[in-house]
Amino acid sequence: MQRPDQIIAFLTSNKPKAYCDDCIAAALTPQANRHYVASITNSLAKTPPFQREHGQCSGNRSESEKLVIRAV
Repeated sequence: MQRPDQIIAFLTSNKPKAYCDDCIAAALTPQANRHYVASITNSLAKTPPFQREHGQCSGNRSESEKLVIRAV
């Protein structure tokens, strides 16, 4: 499975939770480069089933807002 497919599968299986690029990269096996994940999620955000916004990441316990993406 290619990385974009892994990211799509991760987001859709965890719908409607939102995740930052760091947590998505950490969830992939083998772990992906965060910058590569960001390039994929930026592209996905331009398609209707995905939404990118500032919000709280479901993958970490920080209460600070980050740029996250979710499947809607």
